[in-house]
Amino acid sequence: MFKFSTSSLRISPRLLICIAALSTANVALLYLFMKCKYSPPDIKRLKVHSPDEAPLIRRGQNVTVFSWNLQFMASNECAHFFYDGGNDPWPSKEKIMQTIEKVSKLIKKANPDIIILQELAKDSITSQYVNEFEELKKQLPTEYSSYVSAYYLKSKFIPHPKVLGPSYLKLYIISKYKITEATRYALPSLDSFDWISRLLGQFFGFKRAILEAVIPIEDGTNFHVLNTHFSAYSQGSNTLQQQADRANGLMSNLPENDEGILAGDLNCLGRDHDDTSPSPLSQLFHRFAAVPSQAALHSTDTLEWATFFPQYENPRYNETLDFMFFTNRLRLENSRVVDKETAIRLSDHLPLEAEVKPPTCL
Repeated sequence: MFKFSTSSLRISPRLLICIAALSTANVALLYLFMKCKYSPPDIKRLKVHSPDEAPLIRRGQNVTVFSWNLQFMASNECAHFFYDGGNDPWPSKEKIMQTIEKVSKLIKKANPDIIILQELAKDSITSQYVNEFEELKKQLPTEYSSYVSAYYLKSKFIPHPKVLGPSYLKLYIISKYKITEATRYALPSLDSFDWISRLLGQFFGFKRAILEAVIPIEDGTNFHVLNTHFSAYSQGSNTLQQQADRANGLMSNLPENDEGILAGDLNCLGRDHDDTSPSPLSQLFHRFAAVPSQAALHSTDTLEWATFFPQYENPRYNETLDFMFFTNRLRLENSRVVDKETAIRLSDHLPLEAEVKPPTCL
């Protein structure tokens, strides 16, 4: 007959230490995951920085809009980082500050009314903990007194051996004109094909968004400025189409008499591959005026509107990934890729600029 003995349940001290260590490690890992998780709501009202004396837009006046992905001020030299398969180290603080100074000079020379920026870092290990917007703002004219921002990467610790520290990226809209409201709209997340990538993405990944600023026009209507940066590395998924649909929905549902512009790094081509493989941006092109237009993208001079030139010193390829879309009442006066020779050294993207005019009357 089997006899139960408590002696059979004895556990060695070494095993107890191992169990305790594993338990502590699991608790610490869970704490790290929860501490680093950024879970913004689908729609979030944001703080607006805009002085009472800031001017309003007038109907019939020209408004110049400028959009640029600044690649966290890393410049475009020695900037082949691990996430693109490279081995370059993160830029030094001196390099970051030099790039900010050169970026400010280019912006001042362009002198736009509204500046739309993607990929500005704040207190991140990858940019030597520099608050890039604050440093840039110091070097811009004081008339750029109105601004709003939204996070789309906000992690206190990225557990990747090439990072191992905090990482924060923001969208910014800066204006010479008064801003009265700002809203962050969440975009659909990047589709992942395995559960580990999905889990890590929830806790440490990008939370893509559209940042909207409302700029009043003197007649009581508004000029809506939407800034975004769609997902990268989304090949084989429907992510870009879902994000484009969200942007199209926001632009299509602006108040009836208001004007609007959507701009940013959309991380996809505007050209349709063929009748069965349209661009994720096709509906935006169909509904709104665009810079560049689809006709321009199909022209023989493919370099004219190219905005993406990774690695200035040894460019791999060039494409148009940055766009602007406008409500159709806005008249497009001029548009261009800005100062290619200078900008190509400062970021892997080139800035887009468009001059538009709201109709004199509705």
